[in-house]
Amino acid sequence: MRRSDADHARREALHDFAEAPLVDARRVHLEALGKAIRELTGLRARVVPVGPAFLRVVNPKAAGLAEDVRCDLLAGEWWFVWSWGDSLGPADDPDGAARAVEHVLTPGR
Repeated sequence: MRRSDADHARREALHDFAEAPLVDARRVHLEALGKAIRELTGLRARVVPVGPAFLRVVNPKAAGLAEDVRCDLLAGEWWFVWSWGDSLGPADDPDGAARAVEHVLTPGR
């Protein structure tokens, strides 16, 4: 194996190792919320896998309106949580949480 091939294989292996912990319940719930937001609203959403992953949601019609949604285990249940710490809704209801985010990030709603 050439050196560049070995370096490439090592980088891929490290990338796979780094990604493994991110595939957890938190990320699964955030991905579900992101999908609901994209399908039910005009907002954009993507999971940011830095530290504990969070969902960055942006209103493309009003770029100043954005929110970072977390998903935390509270009293044994997963909940979506606003950036300021208030509960947004249970993680088993991504459609309801998507509508709540839409309400906050859409002017005149």
